[in-house]
Amino acid sequence: MRFLAAATLFCLAASAAAADPLDEQIEQLRSRYLSDRENAADEIVKFGEKAIPRVTELIEDRDARVQRSAVEILCRIGSLDSIRPLVPLINHDDPTIRDQVRGSFLKLGRAVRPALEAARDADAQAAPDIQDLLFEMTQLDIEAAFRAEVMPDGSTGFFAGQFRSLKSLGPDIGPMLARMAGSSFEFRNDPSNMGRFRIMAIDALADIGYTEAVQDLLRVADGEGDAARAAAGALWRLGQKEPALKMEASIRENLEDGPVQLRMLAQQNLAELLSRTDQYEKAVEMYQASLATSGGRQGTVYYNLACSSARMGKKKEAIAALKRAVDGGFYNGLWMKRDGDLDAIRGEAEYREIERKLLVAEEEEGLPLPGPQPPDGGSGGQTE
Repeated sequence: MRFLAAATLFCLAASAAAADPLDEQIEQLRSRYLSDRENAADEIVKFGEKAIPRVTELIEDRDARVQRSAVEILCRIGSLDSIRPLVPLINHDDPTIRDQVRGSFLKLGRAVRPALEAARDADAQAAPDIQDLLFEMTQLDIEAAFRAEVMPDGSTGFFAGQFRSLKSLGPDIGPMLARMAGSSFEFRNDPSNMGRFRIMAIDALADIGYTEAVQDLLRVADGEGDAARAAAGALWRLGQKEPALKMEASIRENLEDGPVQLRMLAQQNLAELLSRTDQYEKAVEMYQASLATSGGRQGTVYYNLACSSARMGKKKEAIAALKRAVDGGFYNGLWMKRDGDLDAIRGEAEYREIERKLLVAEEEEGLPLPGPQPPDGGSGGQTE
């Protein structure tokens, strides 16, 4: 009996050893229940590199659900070895598999970009398709960066260097921004922000110093409106001053004509152009002219006056204008906190108190401070 008991224990131990946990999880991928398949995928990912050969075999499985799970698992592992088997599937005949592969890559984004770049460089035949996917990843990265510049109330603004960090996204950042700056470009996730995203793309071209976009920007600057002023400012920073000088002269010709509202708007547009071209002293003069025309009731214009004053190093004047901005209805502490135009006064006690009050009001009330709303069309450091 002792011998039989020992033999039985030996068989049980051998059977347990033979049961490979990875095999068990892979088998669960064939479960009829979605929760079982999802849990199995989570567990298989934990095996990391060890799971790659087995999961790769499942790409050709007859069960489409297993194929999709295999694609997901390999993407989530995210190494070069796990990505390589998926590269040929980028243009798979089955649209479900194709979309699964491309969607998985796009969801992982920069985490798998190095692996995709290595695969592109190693496979000339697949290189165009991979590059197209990388370009799409860059677009999504840029859109995410632009989205972060839109405040919860929908307002946004600009300052020199705002998008300088985009240069780290890689060599295709410039060509993608140039495409985004065109009027016909379609953004993927934020159609309601297409207009302001286009302007952000124009500003970003200057921030990263992409001189190859000069001809494109010249065409935009030859038009009218916000995009044209942004393009003229970008060209100025890229060494092409003539479009901005021509635009400035054209606006100045009409400063004294027409109704008060049109004169005030022309003054604000010119002030914006001057601030975009680093002509802060002239910008201050024009913001003050706009305030005189309007009777000093524009919180956004006072805010932009504060920005230009801070850029000139006039701290007292900047803080005084900032106080008037809040009195006039400016309430966006979140934007003020990130606005690079105000860096020169950020260490001042009075500035810190203004920022603190605005942020507390936004956090506690979830609403703008009481007072008149900043008017649409205000230009400079902050816009609506």
